[in-house]
Amino acid sequence: MEKVKLLVVTILGVLVVFLISTSIVTNVSSLEQNVKISRYTLCSNIKEYNETIKQFLEIDNEYNNIDYYISSDINNKSIMLDECMEEGDIEKINNSFLSLVSSSNSLLTINYNDTNEFFSFVILRTKLSSLETKIFISQQIYNNAVRQYNEKIVSFPTAIVSLLYGFNTVPYFEIN
Repeated sequence: MEKVKLLVVTILGVLVVFLISTSIVTNVSSLEQNVKISRYTLCSNIKEYNETIKQFLEIDNEYNNIDYYISSDINNKSIMLDECMEEGDIEKINNSFLSLVSSSNSLLTINYNDTNEFFSFVILRTKLSSLETKIFISQQIYNNAVRQYNEKIVSFPTAIVSLLYGFNTVPYFEIN
């Protein structure tokens, strides 16, 4: 009779541990999904920003207002950002994006002589401003999701289950 009680208690203990770990995995998976969705939104906004920079360069090809070396530098950084986006490494995307933004600031100082070119510039600059705001907001949403996820996977008892299921911390996206 003692052996039966011990067996029942053991089975109930295993069942409780299974239910708790299943609940934890479901919770962490939900947080992980939030990170993925917010990362997708952030990357989509960065991609649109990059495409807008390319439009700037296309317009300038017609009017040649940007110094060749500056244009070439911006184009190379834009291509590098595209490559980082394909790799999907958020830290590389972050660094590449910051490099592109730094270089593309020179686009703001160009003097446009042609009215059509000027209006194209104003439209694209307005679009860039809007995208910068969208990127800032999506960065905040992404970093909040990452914070919630990272805090969850290192807290007890989730940390134990995280080790078993391979949940790892996720890097933040920092725009300085």
